[in-house]
Amino acid sequence: MRIFISEHRWKEELPTEEEAIMMLNQGDDSAIPVPAVFMFAAGMPVVVNHNTHQGLKLVNGASYTAVEVIIDKAYPGHRISAEITIHFGPPAGIILASATTRDLHFVGMPPGTILLTPMSVRIYRQRKRPWQRNEVSRKGLPCAAESFAAHITNFRLQEPLMRAEAEEYVKVWATSYCGAVSLIRTRIVRFSYTLTFSAFFAGLRLVALTGDLVMESAF
Repeated sequence: MRIFISEHRWKEELPTEEEAIMMLNQGDDSAIPVPAVFMFAAGMPVVVNHNTHQGLKLVNGASYTAVEVIIDKAYPGHRISAEITIHFGPPAGIILASATTRDLHFVGMPPGTILLTPMSVRIYRQRKRPWQRNEVSRKGLPCAAESFAAHITNFRLQEPLMRAEAEEYVKVWATSYCGAVSLIRTRIVRFSYTLTFSAFFAGLRLVALTGDLVMESAF
């Protein structure tokens, strides 16, 4: 599994600690198509949040299967376990597949797939975000994990294993489509510990609760 933290840039002045934390908690919505955090596992269902290529039906609300991500060399991965890698920036793109892409064949890409690349969105100050003092630019993928459960307002990784017959599921409190909880089904990724995110003004810290691993990187 790969975790991508969207790029945030404050042009006016540096944010306060509270503002930086709250901005990472600010997910995608009708005005902000880019989530703060994107979690990728090959084969997971995703929903596009922005009209990107209308002629090719890569539009807001369209469902796809995530085939692979293309890593941006500017944001290399930091492996925190055998199964999880974190990137402090968005990928260069994500390869998607669906019934609508079945007849597509772009040079250099697997047949039946389409490429979605990152976009930048300006997050303006609004009354509903009294904690936001400055406008910020967020760059990331305009898509999120397809939702299967109740609505939430922030993101956490909790309860890593939910057994269903012989398969494993991951309960992800994420900034996903419509701000909902996503149950990302995967037969590839296996978790044996719980992860939580804590965002700080000077950095982002990822802690494995049941292990000894602590990783910090510049925000």
